[in-house]
This record gives sequence, C-alpha cells and structure tokens, in this order.
Amino acid sequence: AYAPCKEYFEKQAAERELHLQKRRDMVTQLQTYLSDYHWESAVWKDVEQTLKTARQEWQTYWPVPRKAGNDLQKEFENLMEQIFGKMSSAFEANKQQKHQLVEQAKQFLTMEDTRAACDKVKQLQSDWKN
Repeated sequence: AYAPCKEYFEKQAAERELHLQKRRDMVTQLQTYLSDYHWESAVWKDVEQTLKTARQEWQTYWPVPRKAGNDLQKEFENLMEQIFGKMSSAFEANKQQKHQLVEQAKQFLTMEDTRAACDKVKQLQSDWKN
C-alpha cells in the first residue's frame, strides 16, 4: 500500500529540503548584509525594502523540515531584528534632529527682520529634507 505513495512522499521530502537550503542561503545573505553594509551612510528606504522583501521571500520557501526549520527561523528573526534595530535607532536620531529644527524655527517667529527670518527658515527646510 505504501509503494504507490513512496514517490509522492519522496517528492515532498525533496521539496522541503530544497526550501530549507534556500532559507539557509537567505540567512547567509542577511548575515553578509548586516556585516558588510555601510550603516553610517545607509539609505534607509532601501534597508526597509530589503527587510520587506526578505520577509516575503522567506515565506515562499515553505514547507521545511520542522526541527531544522524552527532553528533557522530563530536565526532569521534574530538577523531581521538586528537590522530593524539599526534602522529604528537611525529613525530615532533623525526624529530628534527634526525636533531641534522645529525649535530653531520657533525662534524665528519673533524676529524683526522678516526677510532674514524667511532665509533662515528656508535653510531649516533644506536641513529638514536632508
């Protein structure tokens, strides 16, 4: 009774092993990305897109063997959290800089020379974009 199903089960097992290998490759790529990326000059929209794409691609490689898949899942989540942590800290620093720009802009409200105030606010707007 098992013989007719043997080929089907072998095909399923091969598919699970292929997905597991693809996930291992993804973990290796994320480790390389985390260690080799120039975080000082990061393009955060690209990093955010990388996280999104990695998550979507990870989900396509399913099913995987349970035990090995669980261990690899933990490693993947750890790497994703590390990358997200770098992005979050950069966003927080950016938020603080923007608050400082707002405080500077408030100081120009009371200036007598409106032309000079407008010029300084334009400079703040440029700084805001950056």
